[in-house]
Amino acid sequence: MLNFVQLWASEGYAPHLRTKEQGMPSTNSAKSATRTLRDKLLGGDLKFSEDELLAILEDRREILVRFMKMFSSEKLGQLSCLTSSGSGGMCHSLDQDCPTVSGEMFSLQTRGIFAGAPNARYTADNYCKTFGIDYQGNWLLVRIKYSTSASEPTHQKAGIVYVSVEDLHTLILEIGIDPLVIWTFFGYKIERWVSDRKCLYEQALAIQGGWKEEAQAFSLLKSLS
Repeated sequence: MLNFVQLWASEGYAPHLRTKEQGMPSTNSAKSATRTLRDKLLGGDLKFSEDELLAILEDRREILVRFMKMFSSEKLGQLSCLTSSGSGGMCHSLDQDCPTVSGEMFSLQTRGIFAGAPNARYTADNYCKTFGIDYQGNWLLVRIKYSTSASEPTHQKAGIVYVSVEDLHTLILEIGIDPLVIWTFFGYKIERWVSDRKCLYEQALAIQGGWKEEAQAFSLLKSLS
């Protein structure tokens, strides 16, 4: 966890992303909070105020949004946080339940990044609450009303999905989640992006290697003809 914090706190991290993008809020407070975080880390102090943590998360959100369309094609319907019957605690996607999505702005096709299990929180009245960020950079509060049956008590079936745009403070209070959980989720997504791109890069290298071998063979045949 510390290595991830140090990486994101580095003043040299992605400096070309520090310019204000049209439509994005000012990052002055986030930059100040980032410097504060870095100074504290270097001094061995890992205690931060709520305002510092929220400002840092907002800064990280802006960075993710800039890359999201390139690295992620994830849809709301792929969100997995409800357990399936007889699956040993494994979760299934919302797409499998075909729930109704409340609100005209959103659907199961809404793209962004979404936090499934184990980041979701569950209530006694059969609500699953979690969060996400859409392609426009909005914080999304996702509330899933689910049901169970006597025949399948471990199967949580999504009925209605309520999605709303919220500010970060409201989202954290509504879900009852530690801001560091969101921070860790961001790190997980970045690691996945890196892993996926590394895999694609290796596949591209293999294709390139085959092409070079063919090019050498064609060149040899041409020289012999």
